[in-house]
Amino acid sequence: MKELVPGDANGKNANRTGSLRCASEDALLVVDVSIRGEAMRDDVDGDPGKWIDSIVTIEANGVMKPKKEGGLHSAFLPVFLERRLDKTAANTLAEIFDQFDNAIKNIADLAPV
Repeated sequence: MKELVPGDANGKNANRTGSLRCASEDALLVVDVSIRGEAMRDDVDGDPGKWIDSIVTIEANGVMKPKKEGGLHSAFLPVFLERRLDKTAANTLAEIFDQFDNAIKNIADLAPV
């Protein structure tokens, strides 16, 4: 997790954290992930230091390629799953693509023939 993104200044989360800006280890993928529920928002706002530079797991429907050359990849419809205490480095973009490829292969292997 790279940094905390402030909530909408005119919304219900004004003066609170709105989302977590997450990045792959190589910083080729960056995505803002919504905070899940008020309990998590209270935790993030109460101790932001434990979230900055932490490793989190997200789930997404895919990886979006940059629209222009030199741009960053992003995750499509990301959902926060957990904060990882057992990891010290995020996955690289190549590892993320491998995870998606393996997930698709596993689903295809389960499909009836």
